[in-house]
Amino acid sequence: MRILNLTEKSYPDWNSFVSNHPDATFFHTLKWMQILKEYGFKMPFYFLLYDQSDVIGVLPLYLVSVFPFGHGLTSLLDCNGLLINSTGMRKDFLLDVLSALEGIAEKQRLAFFKLRFQSSSPLNQFIPSYYVRQHDYCTFILDLSQGTEYIFKHKLHKKTRNAIRKAIKLGVEVDKKCPKVETYWTFYRETMSRTKGILDNSRINLFRLIWRRLKHGEDFITLTATFENKPIGGIMAFLFKDKAHIWYNASLSRYLYLNPNEFLYWKLIEELTDKGYKSLDFGPTPLNPTEGHYLFKSRFGGTLIPFNDYAYFTSKIRYLLYEGGILWLAKKLGIRRKVPQIMLRKIGERTIF
Repeated sequence: MRILNLTEKSYPDWNSFVSNHPDATFFHTLKWMQILKEYGFKMPFYFLLYDQSDVIGVLPLYLVSVFPFGHGLTSLLDCNGLLINSTGMRKDFLLDVLSALEGIAEKQRLAFFKLRFQSSSPLNQFIPSYYVRQHDYCTFILDLSQGTEYIFKHKLHKKTRNAIRKAIKLGVEVDKKCPKVETYWTFYRETMSRTKGILDNSRINLFRLIWRRLKHGEDFITLTATFENKPIGGIMAFLFKDKAHIWYNASLSRYLYLNPNEFLYWKLIEELTDKGYKSLDFGPTPLNPTEGHYLFKSRFGGTLIPFNDYAYFTSKIRYLLYEGGILWLAKKLGIRRKVPQIMLRKIGERTIF
């Protein structure tokens, strides 16, 4: 088996494999890679796995800063990074991949690399014991082939059904046209402030790139909730083959009593079902049944899919600092939320604290 860096010459191999793999998502496409490169991820590590001349897998990884410990490679949070065909679902193939990645990490003097698998993946059983395991995130995947009537009556939680009915009764409507980036950025900025999230002001440039480089209705879809002709919330999903993946949902605080978020999720389910999509992925969610995002998403009736994250550290010191020492304390204290934007820009926008 060979593991090779993606080059322009091998783009057709990558596109062919991704387009034919049943677990591929929009986040595995080269369209997404080009957007992230232009946004600022200057060193994507995209690998092709070959068995002789046949492609048996692809692996997209991205370089991130881990202040102050150096750099690491990580799978995108939005998807399982490694795609491998049935031929490669063997221990020897996976161990060859991991050995190659360990060599790259040592050569590049990286602190770590991380991979993500769904808990149902047969590859989980082959991960060496010296990899650090984490089970912090999950997603929910809703089967849209059941039809909207069945989903509404038998899948949605009673509180969610009532919230949707209330929104409709009070006059919330949906706008299917592509909105202005600034409108969705306003929703996002206020939502991050309300939920005490980390607001990266440069992120508006990522929104602009998506709007500019991708086709609305083909690569992504948006729905905007309106009340009395005013936009009050929005939702966006990426589209790939017969799958959709929610990437964005935000709303204005003063209109939360109208339940715009429940309304938007339901209208998205209706729209995607009408267009023939088969599944809707609700996106990475903290694996904590008492957490707000988990509770909200779980009430739409999707199947719970836990993630297993595996990290390889190039030294015990880096492991102790990253997982059990200064970095753990920084996360616990929410240090990144307290760092001025100008300092974040100096040490790297894609920094993990």
